[in-house]
Amino acid sequence: AKKAGCAHTNVYNYYNNLQDLFSHAVIEALRFYIEFSKRNVNARDNPEKQLEIIFSNQIDFAIEHKGLYRLIWIDEVGDNPSHELLVFSKVPGTELTNALLKLTGNSHTFSTMSSIKDVLHGYLHGEICKLLFRSVLVKDLRNRKKRIINNIKMLFIKLSGINI
Repeated sequence: AKKAGCAHTNVYNYYNNLQDLFSHAVIEALRFYIEFSKRNVNARDNPEKQLEIIFSNQIDFAIEHKGLYRLIWIDEVGDNPSHELLVFSKVPGTELTNALLKLTGNSHTFSTMSSIKDVLHGYLHGEICKLLFRSVLVKDLRNRKKRIINNIKMLFIKLSGINI
């Protein structure tokens, strides 16, 4: 409200309550995250290269936009998130699951690949949190990113049974 040059009470002309405002903020952050994750992904690249870029972009997003990353993945959503947020929050996972399915030539069910995606995302999120909260000291971020992405590929191979 301050940036827009209006009173903070004016915000409630556009949102029903603080939870509604928060839900809309998270949705916009998720939209930005999704677009950021797809940055430099070329449909002509092989699926493995596309996934490397997506995971690398997700690490970059967390480092370059710490506040938004925290808003999306760490901060509490509240007791009553909007229906729109509940629906939209599934988009990043669905898109990643579909990318993983493409990598395997659709040899797994969506449900199985969604479970694999959850494990990969859990690992990635843990590594990102270590970077953000300085649980580990990283001297060479580029090598750290390569290690994280290689570990994701190794996990994917072990879980899916498909060698990429």
